[in-house]
Amino acid sequence: MAGVRALRDAPPSVAEPTVARRQAWHGSRAGHRLMLPIAAAVAVAGGVAAGTDQGLTLRIIVGGAVVCLVIAGTIAAPIAAARVLMVVFGAAPMAVVPGLALPLFVFVVLGLWFIVISRPWASRHIHGIEVAVLLLVATTVTSAIITDNGGRAEYELVKWILTTSVVFVFGFLSAEELRALGRAFVIGASIGMAFALSVMAFDPGAGAMNALSLIGYGRTGSTGTHVRTFESVSGDIVRLTGTYVDPNLAGLFALVALVLVPVLFGGAARAIMAAILLAGAFATLSRSALLSLVVAVVAYLMFARVSRITRARIACALLTVTAASLALTSVRERVFGSFGSGDRGSDDRGAALTNFMPSMSGHWWFGRGFGAPEFTDEVAGWKVNYVANAPLLTTYRAGWVVGVAFSVVLIVGIVWSYRLLRRGTPSSGVVGAGFIGFSLVALQLDFPVVTNPPITLLFSIFLGYVIVAPRLRTSPTPSAVSSQESR
Repeated sequence: MAGVRALRDAPPSVAEPTVARRQAWHGSRAGHRLMLPIAAAVAVAGGVAAGTDQGLTLRIIVGGAVVCLVIAGTIAAPIAAARVLMVVFGAAPMAVVPGLALPLFVFVVLGLWFIVISRPWASRHIHGIEVAVLLLVATTVTSAIITDNGGRAEYELVKWILTTSVVFVFGFLSAEELRALGRAFVIGASIGMAFALSVMAFDPGAGAMNALSLIGYGRTGSTGTHVRTFESVSGDIVRLTGTYVDPNLAGLFALVALVLVPVLFGGAARAIMAAILLAGAFATLSRSALLSLVVAVVAYLMFARVSRITRARIACALLTVTAASLALTSVRERVFGSFGSGDRGSDDRGAALTNFMPSMSGHWWFGRGFGAPEFTDEVAGWKVNYVANAPLLTTYRAGWVVGVAFSVVLIVGIVWSYRLLRRGTPSSGVVGAGFIGFSLVALQLDFPVVTNPPITLLFSIFLGYVIVAPRLRTSPTPSAVSSQESR
């Protein structure tokens, strides 16, 4: 339809009516006026609480203060607030609001959606991936209603819907806003990886993590330690975790940030952050992340529209990095040990696949539900060896119809990614290649995208950037950046 067009493809001065911009300006001024009384009230309440010995009261005051400041900041400057939230999410995705234990990802979702609802809406093109995600949401909600097994199931479903809904946000944003938010996430991920690498190098016991107990990182969970290791023939090898808690989760964050770095940055910034993220990815010893990265590079070499010289340079870089990494004993044993019978992870995956069909007996249509103990209890989750494969685990939780819907999302995403490689710019091809590697490897070898809300949000953000990849450019103009800073 001729009247249907992507929202905000034009610069803000063209795409936004004058009245709307005036309303946004007055809303921003109102938000700034709100911050002063809120900050004053927080200071007084904090002073009163600090003068008592009521630790719980103090934590509640602090948590309430953080929530109020986030809300006021979001009202005053939605883009700036969302950028701050994206930085924190990239650096510490498992963080919680001090004192209240509210997960950070909730504020990231609400902050991104507030950008959309705080401005006049206009018609825009609905992408095929968004249609597939709508189908996934509809079938999942239907399955959850039928298998309703308690209030915890509803809580888990709401978290999943919130984090999945972010896919639809990015189509409403301008190219400048997309770059600003993407850059914020990559910067945050680089900070998180740098911190994790420093902890790994200088604090083997990960005692520094206890200093982050205020934002939820003081708990060691069922394992009793912050340290994660890989059992090799030469002894236990420490794997990178940091604020990502689990090495495989850290690997996924490093992978997505690595895909976005060459698209959103240039020059020294690109080189420095890429080096940090690549080092972090290797330090996780995450097979799913490392193999996804290799598949992404191979896909780019095979299908991207680049010159022969560029293709040769990328191939040489891939061979050099691969040779250097395999020279490390830890990486070599981790990769090649995956194919041996003595690898515990491989054995567990094989046993889970063997047990998948029997475990689905009587649950094929609607699955075991969001409230199944293995999804709501950490200890039960460790004991149940469910399949480490995102499409199959989606089927396990919500039934075969939802499993097919999830697979459709991946198939449509891969087809679109292939089109980005063949018909798009080199930068959009990088995003497409990254999604192909993520879908064909990471989602087939691991499952946190299904069960872990921050990782579900990571996947939704990645999928959103796959949709809008043709609108991204490596280097935005300074005037565009400054215009976003003022919002």
